[in-house]
Amino acid sequence: MLSDELYLAIEKMKYDKKNYPLGEVTTPWIHLQDAVDCGSVSPMEAYNAIELGYVSEHLKVRKSRYQHLVK
Repeated sequence: MLSDELYLAIEKMKYDKKNYPLGEVTTPWIHLQDAVDCGSVSPMEAYNAIELGYVSEHLKVRKSRYQHLVK
């Protein structure tokens, strides 16, 4: 289950400092949000990705409704 805190942390990764969307760069983050919500990625793994600043390859292959969009 995606907590409000984790949701907001991932949302921050989708926008630049002026609050403009980052475009195609947001797709892995959208996938990550849904994967956490589905349960195929743990919240701790998502927090680790946020700390790294990118979604690792091993998280990109996890099940979500947006998996087919992630490169």
